[in-house]
Amino acid sequence: MGENRKSVCVVGAGLSGLAAAKCMLDAGFKVICYDENESVGGKWNKDNNDYIPRSIITNVPKTSMCFSDFPPNNYPLFMSAENFYKYLNSYSDHFNLQSVIKFGCSVLKVEPEEALLADTKWKVTIKPKCCPSEVKLFDIVLVCSGFYKKPYIPKKIKQVLSEFKGEIIHSRNFKDSSQYKNKRIIVYGLGNTGGDIACDLSNINETTHVSTYRGTVVVPRVLKDGSIFLNKSKLRLLDYIPNFIQRFFFKYLLKKMLSHIYNQDVLGLSSSILSSVCINDLLCMQILFGKVVIKPEILKTNGRTVFFSNNTFLKDVDTIVLCTGYKRQFSFLSDKVVNIKHNGKFIPLYKNIFYPKFYKSMAFIGMASLNGPYTLMAEMQARYAAQVFKGIIKLPDENKMNADIDKQFQYLKHHYSDLKEINFIPGSAWLYFEDLAKGIGCNISLVAIFFKDPKLAWHLFMYRSIFEYRLFGPNSWAGAREAVLNESSCIYDYLKGSRNVCEI
Repeated sequence: MGENRKSVCVVGAGLSGLAAAKCMLDAGFKVICYDENESVGGKWNKDNNDYIPRSIITNVPKTSMCFSDFPPNNYPLFMSAENFYKYLNSYSDHFNLQSVIKFGCSVLKVEPEEALLADTKWKVTIKPKCCPSEVKLFDIVLVCSGFYKKPYIPKKIKQVLSEFKGEIIHSRNFKDSSQYKNKRIIVYGLGNTGGDIACDLSNINETTHVSTYRGTVVVPRVLKDGSIFLNKSKLRLLDYIPNFIQRFFFKYLLKKMLSHIYNQDVLGLSSSILSSVCINDLLCMQILFGKVVIKPEILKTNGRTVFFSNNTFLKDVDTIVLCTGYKRQFSFLSDKVVNIKHNGKFIPLYKNIFYPKFYKSMAFIGMASLNGPYTLMAEMQARYAAQVFKGIIKLPDENKMNADIDKQFQYLKHHYSDLKEINFIPGSAWLYFEDLAKGIGCNISLVAIFFKDPKLAWHLFMYRSIFEYRLFGPNSWAGAREAVLNESSCIYDYLKGSRNVCEI
């Protein structure tokens, strides 16, 4: 087997798994992807084992929620879970990814053939439905199974709720609000998930209570001037502003932009934590309508009575929904293979991709949190990993990688002490993408583009684009230039034919 025909096992056929499978195929590897479900899409597919509520609408606009060589033409600006699943399915069909996916195959165990070798082969135990388990040998393993499976419940909240006699569920198990109709619910935690669940429940109940110990800054998807909030992060100028300055002005500027809409201090939302932002268009309005009530931290419980830290209490509570995040744990990887630290919350990964001990033969795709496009992160990580496994990108030795990981962890601990997700990419996500792009060889030079294509350079001068990473380098895409130039016009392409919309 030639060097570029090494065998690759991709675990999972959700968003990250599809990106990984395609990027490895593009790089010339022999790929097999295993998924326990019967179709692609992971949590976005309602027919799969772990699906997200159908009421969920993506917080990220479609031009930041897509893959860099497959524009989401004629999809709504903010896609529903069903629409995004259709997009993933179209992506899989377009690139014929289903030909390398083994559906209905659970991965039971992944273990190294030689535990002391960074380029060890991997013994992968799979279990097809209705068949006995079998062991396959692979040169490379990509873990793309996501981290939304093992709920994280802090020890403190377990103790606080120990005397509660009602129902306690984690947001992972919240699928349909209709089963909670006419019940008294407390949603614990106010990130994006907590906000979505609270608003969903408020539509069918008289009042839904939300408990948050740190508050949040609630930001709508679209601002007053019609601009998209998350597109602000695409300003190329931000690349030249140090992180500490961005953090200093972040909350101030947010409050300034939002002060003309709602006084979030009065609504009980405002947070002193710079990293706490909830993207939600309905929450503030539901608070004004009295449909959602914001409460402080839960202090204790007794039977079905819940006591809060401001000396108030709520009787006859039926259910508490915990929106407390997830552990990064994998049933098929033992602690001897990958040592996940800090109570299952932190995988020590170099560049948020490589476990140093096995950096030549294993990668984790899509395991980090970031303030930016998650789809692009998974794709760029997979492209970078492909270049490492082909021997084109040379990584530092294990000791240097571990030192870099520790440095990043200490930075997060110091600047984001209240962060729920420790595998977090701080600052501008685009600087992280740029770092990976330089290694891949797909980064752009505005000066060089200006002399060859001034129109394209002007479009890229002000704002970054997902599609810019397909203009040059390995696996570039002929349609990338057109996608960059037409990005703003395709935002509302799905409205063509609507009233007063003749041409978009």
